[in-house]
Amino acid sequence: MLPMDYQYSMASWIYNIIAKADLGYGRFLHKKGYRTGNKTFKFFSFSPLNIKPFTAWKDKGLFELLNTRTDCLVSFVADRAAESYIKGIFTDQKCFIGDKFNGLDLEVETIEALHYPVFTETMQYRALSPVCLSIKESGRHAKYLDPEHEKYAGCFASNLVEKACSMILNSLKDDLVATNDKPDIRFRLMGKSRSKLITIKPGLPEETRVRGYLYDFELTAPPEFHEIGYYAGFGEKNSMGFGCVEVV
Repeated sequence: MLPMDYQYSMASWIYNIIAKADLGYGRFLHKKGYRTGNKTFKFFSFSPLNIKPFTAWKDKGLFELLNTRTDCLVSFVADRAAESYIKGIFTDQKCFIGDKFNGLDLEVETIEALHYPVFTETMQYRALSPVCLSIKESGRHAKYLDPEHEKYAGCFASNLVEKACSMILNSLKDDLVATNDKPDIRFRLMGKSRSKLITIKPGLPEETRVRGYLYDFELTAPPEFHEIGYYAGFGEKNSMGFGCVEVV
């Protein structure tokens, strides 16, 4: 039995793996991350666990898994030289994904690197995990936007530019050049979107609910910005399992 809101548990496991491999870096990511202005980015994301086949017990908030294997995608902003290092820190790792009542004891069996996409100016993507974007109105709590909101495309582009600025400031991307020119970034929703509400830190005093959307979309942007979104995740809260995509 797996709690439906397991994303925070997965994020904690990934942080712990990084921390074991490099204590200083892991603590830095957890406490600070890479900042630009008042925004902080962690530059990794992950997809939901592939748990099919399963039975959903919505009244209990649980998935009953009918298989003994699962897989997921974990995505980092890192150069290709770091590929073997990333594989190494996850090899043979064991973890528990869940809460104090239900969960899965898992062991990493195999790790496989995906092919690197060739990024062009216009590409199409499918959100594997919900894409989250928000605005604050009159100092109140965040208002989560749906993809058809008039401000959505602008927020989508701004978030990507902020990630790029943070990478430049923190010397994470040598092929990005700081410029005052606003890049041409255009978002287009393809088909319908599906809303998903996810509870972060369920059962704890810091419990929050975050709304994201699953959809296919077309993005026109400089290839370097496609690469950032593909590996770091699109939208907000990527290190909590939001905004992980695949190329359509």
